[in-house]
Amino acid sequence: MNTTSSTDSIINIRPFRFYYYLLTWISASIGIGFLCLSLTRYIRHKYQRTYLTYVYHFSLGFSILLFLISTPLHTLTEYYSSFIPMVSSQQHLLLCNFDIITFFITSSGIGYSLAYASLERTFFIFYSQNIQLTLIRQFTPFLIIFSFLSIIITLFVLLSKCALEISPCLICYFNSFKFQFLWFLLQFLIPFLIMLFAIIFLIYRINIHTKRMRSSITRKRSKNKFQRILIHLNIYNIYYMLSICPLNIYVFLRLSMNIKQQTIEILLINYSFISLHGYPILIFFLTKVKQPVRIKYFQEQKPAPYIIVTHPSSHVDEYERTRL
Repeated sequence: MNTTSSTDSIINIRPFRFYYYLLTWISASIGIGFLCLSLTRYIRHKYQRTYLTYVYHFSLGFSILLFLISTPLHTLTEYYSSFIPMVSSQQHLLLCNFDIITFFITSSGIGYSLAYASLERTFFIFYSQNIQLTLIRQFTPFLIIFSFLSIIITLFVLLSKCALEISPCLICYFNSFKFQFLWFLLQFLIPFLIMLFAIIFLIYRINIHTKRMRSSITRKRSKNKFQRILIHLNIYNIYYMLSICPLNIYVFLRLSMNIKQQTIEILLINYSFISLHGYPILIFFLTKVKQPVRIKYFQEQKPAPYIIVTHPSSHVDEYERTRL
Protein backbone atom coordinates (compact mmCIF):
# COMPACT_ATOMS: atom_id res chain seq x y z
CA MET A 1 0.00 0.00 0.00
CA ASN A 2 1.02 3.58 -0.49
CA THR A 3 2.56 5.52 2.36
CA THR A 4 3.10 9.16 3.10
CA SER A 5 6.46 10.85 3.06
CA SER A 6 6.57 11.00 6.84
CA THR A 7 4.96 7.90 8.26
CA ASP A 8 5.67 8.77 11.88
CA SER A 9 4.20 12.26 11.78
CA ILE A 10 0.97 13.00 13.52
CA ILE A 11 -1.98 13.19 11.17
CA ASN A 12 -4.69 15.79 11.53
CA ILE A 13 -6.84 14.68 14.49
CA ARG A 14 -10.58 14.91 14.02
CA PRO A 15 -12.89 14.36 17.01
CA PHE A 16 -15.19 11.37 16.60
CA ARG A 17 -18.83 12.38 16.93
CA PHE A 18 -21.04 9.32 17.25
CA TYR A 19 -24.25 11.08 16.24
CA TYR A 20 -22.80 11.68 12.76
CA TYR A 21 -22.79 7.93 12.21
CA LEU A 22 -26.00 7.02 14.03
CA LEU A 23 -28.22 7.56 10.99
CA THR A 24 -25.74 5.60 8.87
CA TRP A 25 -26.10 2.55 11.08
CA ILE A 26 -29.88 2.90 11.27
CA SER A 27 -30.06 2.92 7.47
CA ALA A 28 -27.69 -0.07 7.40
CA SER A 29 -30.02 -2.00 9.72
CA ILE A 30 -33.02 -1.23 7.51
CA GLY A 31 -31.05 -2.15 4.39
CA ILE A 32 -30.00 -5.49 5.89
CA GLY A 33 -33.65 -6.27 6.61
CA PHE A 34 -34.73 -5.64 3.02
CA LEU A 35 -31.67 -7.49 1.72
CA CYS A 36 -32.70 -10.61 3.67
CA LEU A 37 -36.29 -10.29 2.42
CA SER A 38 -35.16 -9.94 -1.21
CA LEU A 39 -32.78 -12.89 -1.10
CA THR A 40 -35.27 -15.08 0.77
CA ARG A 41 -37.97 -14.37 -1.82
CA TYR A 42 -35.53 -15.00 -4.67
CA ILE A 43 -34.30 -18.35 -3.27
CA ARG A 44 -37.64 -19.59 -1.97
CA HIS A 45 -39.78 -18.97 -5.07
CA LYS A 46 -38.54 -20.41 -8.33
CA TYR A 47 -40.69 -18.08 -10.45
CA GLN A 48 -38.69 -15.13 -9.05
CA ARG A 49 -35.52 -16.37 -10.78
CA THR A 50 -35.93 -14.88 -14.26
CA TYR A 51 -33.65 -13.33 -16.85
CA LEU A 52 -34.95 -9.95 -15.76
CA THR A 53 -34.21 -10.20 -12.05
CA TYR A 54 -31.19 -12.42 -11.45
CA VAL A 55 -28.54 -9.71 -12.06
CA TYR A 56 -30.18 -7.39 -9.55
CA HIS A 57 -30.30 -10.08 -6.86
CA PHE A 58 -26.72 -11.21 -7.39
CA SER A 59 -25.60 -7.57 -7.28
CA LEU A 60 -26.85 -7.59 -3.69
CA GLY A 61 -23.50 -9.25 -2.99
CA PHE A 62 -22.03 -5.75 -3.15
CA SER A 63 -24.59 -4.64 -0.57
CA ILE A 64 -23.50 -7.51 1.68
CA LEU A 65 -19.90 -6.27 1.40
CA LEU A 66 -21.11 -2.74 2.12
CA PHE A 67 -23.03 -3.76 5.26
CA LEU A 68 -20.57 -6.29 6.70
CA ILE A 69 -17.19 -4.79 5.72
CA SER A 70 -17.24 -1.27 4.28
CA THR A 71 -19.56 0.46 6.77
CA PRO A 72 -17.94 -1.02 9.94
CA LEU A 73 -14.45 -0.43 8.51
CA HIS A 74 -15.23 3.21 7.70
CA THR A 75 -16.63 3.84 11.19
CA LEU A 76 -13.59 2.16 12.74
CA THR A 77 -11.21 4.22 10.61
CA GLU A 78 -12.86 7.49 11.59
CA TYR A 79 -12.88 6.39 15.22
CA TYR A 80 -9.13 5.73 15.14
CA SER A 81 -8.59 9.17 13.61
CA SER A 82 -9.31 10.67 17.03
CA PHE A 83 -6.64 8.45 18.65
CA ILE A 84 -3.77 8.95 16.20
CA PRO A 85 -1.21 9.72 18.95
CA MET A 86 -1.74 6.15 20.22
CA VAL A 87 -1.72 4.59 16.72
CA SER A 88 1.13 4.96 14.24
CA SER A 89 0.33 6.90 11.10
CA GLN A 90 1.43 3.96 8.93
CA GLN A 91 -1.09 1.64 10.58
CA HIS A 92 -3.78 4.25 10.20
CA LEU A 93 -2.93 4.73 6.52
CA LEU A 94 -3.14 0.97 5.95
CA LEU A 95 -6.58 0.94 7.55
CA CYS A 96 -7.58 3.93 5.42
CA ASN A 97 -6.45 2.15 2.25
CA PHE A 98 -8.69 -0.82 3.00
CA ASP A 99 -11.51 1.59 3.77
CA ILE A 100 -11.34 3.32 0.39
CA ILE A 101 -10.87 0.01 -1.49
CA THR A 102 -13.98 -1.57 0.03
CA PHE A 103 -16.06 1.56 -0.49
CA PHE A 104 -15.04 1.88 -4.14
CA ILE A 105 -15.75 -1.81 -4.85
CA THR A 106 -19.18 -1.73 -3.22
CA SER A 107 -20.37 1.64 -4.55
CA SER A 108 -19.03 1.15 -8.08
CA GLY A 109 -20.10 -2.50 -8.08
CA ILE A 110 -23.72 -1.44 -7.64
CA GLY A 111 -23.39 0.99 -10.55
CA TYR A 112 -21.75 -1.48 -12.92
CA SER A 113 -24.30 -4.14 -11.96
CA LEU A 114 -27.14 -1.77 -12.86
CA ALA A 115 -25.40 -0.94 -16.14
CA TYR A 116 -24.93 -4.60 -17.02
CA ALA A 117 -28.52 -5.41 -16.07
CA SER A 118 -29.77 -2.60 -18.34
CA LEU A 119 -27.87 -3.97 -21.32
CA GLU A 120 -28.82 -7.59 -20.70
CA ARG A 121 -32.48 -6.76 -20.15
CA THR A 122 -32.55 -4.96 -23.50
CA PHE A 123 -31.03 -8.05 -25.11
CA PHE A 124 -33.58 -10.43 -23.60
CA ILE A 125 -36.54 -8.21 -24.52
CA PHE A 126 -35.95 -8.33 -28.26
CA TYR A 127 -33.63 -11.27 -28.75
CA SER A 128 -33.13 -14.85 -27.60
CA GLN A 129 -34.36 -16.00 -24.19
CA ASN A 130 -33.31 -19.63 -24.71
CA ILE A 131 -30.02 -19.36 -22.78
CA GLN A 132 -30.08 -21.67 -19.78
CA LEU A 133 -30.07 -19.74 -16.49
CA THR A 134 -27.64 -21.87 -14.47
CA LEU A 135 -26.04 -20.90 -11.17
CA ILE A 136 -22.70 -20.24 -12.88
CA ARG A 137 -24.47 -18.09 -15.49
CA GLN A 138 -26.06 -16.03 -12.72
CA PHE A 139 -22.88 -15.66 -10.66
CA THR A 140 -20.55 -14.76 -13.55
CA PRO A 141 -21.49 -11.02 -13.88
CA PHE A 142 -20.89 -10.44 -10.16
CA LEU A 143 -17.52 -12.21 -10.30
CA ILE A 144 -16.35 -10.26 -13.38
CA ILE A 145 -17.39 -6.88 -11.96
CA PHE A 146 -15.84 -7.63 -8.56
CA SER A 147 -12.51 -8.73 -10.10
CA PHE A 148 -12.34 -5.74 -12.45
CA LEU A 149 -13.04 -3.18 -9.72
CA SER A 150 -10.61 -4.82 -7.27
CA ILE A 151 -7.75 -4.51 -9.76
CA ILE A 152 -8.63 -0.93 -10.72
CA ILE A 153 -8.91 0.45 -7.18
CA THR A 154 -5.75 -1.36 -6.04
CA LEU A 155 -3.78 0.27 -8.86
CA PHE A 156 -5.36 3.62 -8.01
CA VAL A 157 -4.24 3.37 -4.38
CA LEU A 158 -0.74 2.25 -5.31
CA LEU A 159 -0.20 5.02 -7.89
CA SER A 160 -1.56 7.95 -5.86
CA LYS A 161 -0.69 9.59 -2.57
CA CYS A 162 -2.97 9.94 0.43
CA ALA A 163 -2.98 13.26 2.29
CA LEU A 164 -4.54 12.31 5.62
CA GLU A 165 -3.19 15.45 7.24
CA ILE A 166 -5.73 17.61 5.37
CA SER A 167 -8.58 15.28 4.33
CA PRO A 168 -10.82 12.50 5.63
CA CYS A 169 -9.93 9.00 4.62
CA LEU A 170 -12.31 8.46 1.69
CA ILE A 171 -11.19 11.62 -0.12
CA CYS A 172 -7.56 11.81 0.96
CA TYR A 173 -6.35 10.64 -2.48
CA PHE A 174 -8.11 13.39 -4.41
CA ASN A 175 -5.45 16.09 -4.36
CA SER A 176 -5.44 16.76 -8.11
CA PHE A 177 -8.00 17.07 -10.88
CA LYS A 178 -6.36 14.17 -12.70
CA PHE A 179 -7.02 11.62 -9.97
CA GLN A 180 -10.43 13.05 -9.12
CA PHE A 181 -11.57 12.93 -12.74
CA LEU A 182 -10.25 9.37 -13.08
CA TRP A 183 -12.16 8.38 -9.95
CA PHE A 184 -15.32 10.13 -11.17
CA LEU A 185 -14.99 8.45 -14.57
CA LEU A 186 -14.63 4.94 -13.16
CA GLN A 187 -17.06 5.24 -10.29
CA PHE A 188 -19.92 7.12 -11.94
CA LEU A 189 -19.53 8.29 -15.52
CA ILE A 190 -18.90 4.94 -17.24
CA PRO A 191 -21.82 3.02 -15.64
CA PHE A 192 -24.09 6.07 -15.99
CA LEU A 193 -23.36 6.38 -19.72
CA ILE A 194 -23.96 2.65 -20.21
CA MET A 195 -27.35 2.93 -18.48
CA LEU A 196 -28.17 6.02 -20.56
CA PHE A 197 -27.23 4.19 -23.77
CA ALA A 198 -29.47 1.28 -22.77
CA ILE A 199 -32.40 3.66 -22.24
CA ILE A 200 -31.91 5.39 -25.60
CA PHE A 201 -31.54 2.07 -27.44
CA LEU A 202 -34.61 0.68 -25.71
CA ILE A 203 -36.70 3.70 -26.73
CA TYR A 204 -35.54 3.23 -30.32
CA ARG A 205 -36.44 -0.47 -30.30
CA ILE A 206 -39.80 0.19 -28.67
CA ASN A 207 -40.78 2.61 -31.45
CA ILE A 208 -39.85 0.08 -34.13
CA HIS A 209 -41.57 -2.78 -32.31
CA THR A 210 -44.85 -0.96 -31.70
CA LYS A 211 -45.05 0.37 -35.28
CA ARG A 212 -44.96 -3.18 -36.63
CA MET A 213 -48.06 -4.19 -34.67
CA ARG A 214 -51.27 -4.09 -36.66
CA SER A 215 -53.76 -4.13 -33.80
CA SER A 216 -54.06 -0.84 -31.96
CA ILE A 217 -55.08 -2.61 -28.73
CA THR A 218 -52.01 -4.88 -28.81
CA ARG A 219 -49.83 -1.91 -29.66
CA LYS A 220 -51.15 0.06 -26.70
CA ARG A 221 -50.66 -2.83 -24.24
CA SER A 222 -47.15 -3.49 -25.46
CA LYS A 223 -46.27 0.20 -25.27
CA ASN A 224 -47.53 0.42 -21.69
CA LYS A 225 -45.36 -2.54 -20.67
CA PHE A 226 -42.27 -1.00 -22.25
CA GLN A 227 -42.99 2.37 -20.68
CA ARG A 228 -43.05 0.67 -17.27
CA ILE A 229 -39.63 -0.82 -18.02
CA LEU A 230 -38.30 2.61 -19.02
CA ILE A 231 -39.61 4.14 -15.80
CA HIS A 232 -37.73 1.56 -13.75
CA LEU A 233 -34.57 2.11 -15.78
CA ASN A 234 -34.77 5.83 -15.06
CA ILE A 235 -35.36 5.15 -11.36
CA TYR A 236 -32.15 3.10 -11.17
CA ASN A 237 -30.27 5.77 -13.11
CA ILE A 238 -31.46 8.66 -10.94
CA TYR A 239 -30.86 6.66 -7.76
CA TYR A 240 -27.22 6.00 -8.61
CA MET A 241 -26.68 9.60 -9.71
CA LEU A 242 -28.06 10.96 -6.43
CA SER A 243 -25.97 8.49 -4.42
CA ILE A 244 -22.57 9.16 -6.02
CA CYS A 245 -22.60 12.70 -7.41
CA PRO A 246 -22.85 14.94 -4.28
CA LEU A 247 -19.52 13.84 -2.81
CA ASN A 248 -17.76 14.03 -6.18
CA ILE A 249 -19.15 17.50 -6.86
CA TYR A 250 -17.88 18.71 -3.49
CA VAL A 251 -14.38 17.34 -4.17
CA PHE A 252 -14.29 19.13 -7.53
CA LEU A 253 -15.35 22.36 -5.82
CA ARG A 254 -12.77 21.87 -3.08
CA LEU A 255 -9.98 21.48 -5.64
CA SER A 256 -11.06 24.43 -7.78
CA MET A 257 -11.95 26.87 -4.98
CA ASN A 258 -9.51 25.58 -2.36
CA ILE A 259 -12.16 25.24 0.32
CA LYS A 260 -12.28 22.75 3.19
CA GLN A 261 -15.31 22.18 5.39
CA GLN A 262 -14.75 19.26 7.72
CA THR A 263 -18.36 18.94 8.82
CA ILE A 264 -19.66 19.01 5.23
CA GLU A 265 -17.12 16.36 4.23
CA ILE A 266 -18.22 14.00 7.00
CA LEU A 267 -21.90 14.56 6.26
CA LEU A 268 -21.47 13.96 2.52
CA ILE A 269 -19.50 10.77 3.12
CA ASN A 270 -22.19 9.50 5.48
CA TYR A 271 -24.85 10.53 2.95
CA SER A 272 -23.14 8.31 0.36
CA PHE A 273 -23.30 5.36 2.73
CA ILE A 274 -26.93 6.02 3.65
CA SER A 275 -28.06 6.29 0.03
CA LEU A 276 -26.20 3.10 -0.95
CA HIS A 277 -27.82 1.31 1.98
CA GLY A 278 -31.16 1.91 0.25
CA TYR A 279 -30.23 -0.26 -2.75
CA PRO A 280 -31.82 -3.47 -1.32
CA ILE A 281 -35.04 -1.51 -0.73
CA LEU A 282 -35.09 -0.55 -4.40
CA ILE A 283 -34.46 -4.15 -5.46
CA PHE A 284 -37.17 -5.50 -3.16
CA PHE A 285 -39.91 -3.33 -4.64
CA LEU A 286 -38.85 -3.16 -8.31
CA THR A 287 -37.99 -6.82 -8.91
CA LYS A 288 -41.16 -8.39 -7.57
CA VAL A 289 -42.46 -11.05 -9.97
CA LYS A 290 -46.10 -12.08 -10.03
CA GLN A 291 -46.77 -15.72 -9.39
CA PRO A 292 -47.87 -17.52 -12.60
CA VAL A 293 -51.51 -18.57 -12.65
CA ARG A 294 -52.17 -22.25 -13.29
CA ILE A 295 -54.77 -22.64 -16.03
CA LYS A 296 -57.63 -25.08 -15.50
CA TYR A 297 -59.58 -26.75 -18.32
CA PHE A 298 -62.81 -28.70 -18.07
CA GLN A 299 -63.41 -31.79 -20.25
CA GLU A 300 -67.16 -31.62 -20.93
CA GLN A 301 -67.46 -34.63 -23.26
CA LYS A 302 -66.67 -37.23 -20.60
CA PRO A 303 -69.53 -38.59 -18.50
CA ALA A 304 -67.62 -37.71 -15.33
CA PRO A 305 -66.03 -34.28 -15.87
CA TYR A 306 -62.57 -33.88 -14.46
CA ILE A 307 -60.08 -31.12 -14.27
CA ILE A 308 -56.84 -31.13 -16.16
CA VAL A 309 -54.23 -28.87 -14.66
CA THR A 310 -51.63 -27.80 -17.19
CA HIS A 311 -48.31 -26.10 -16.64
CA PRO A 312 -47.92 -22.54 -17.90
CA SER A 313 -46.66 -22.39 -21.43
CA SER A 314 -42.99 -21.62 -21.87
CA HIS A 315 -43.98 -19.11 -24.54
CA VAL A 316 -45.94 -16.89 -22.13
CA ASP A 317 -44.68 -13.34 -22.24
CA GLU A 318 -42.51 -12.92 -19.17
CA TYR A 319 -43.39 -9.26 -18.90
CA GLU A 320 -46.95 -10.18 -18.01
CA ARG A 321 -45.59 -11.47 -14.71
CA THR A 322 -42.83 -9.08 -13.77
CA ARG A 323 -42.75 -5.48 -12.72
CA LEU A 324 -39.65 -4.94 -14.78
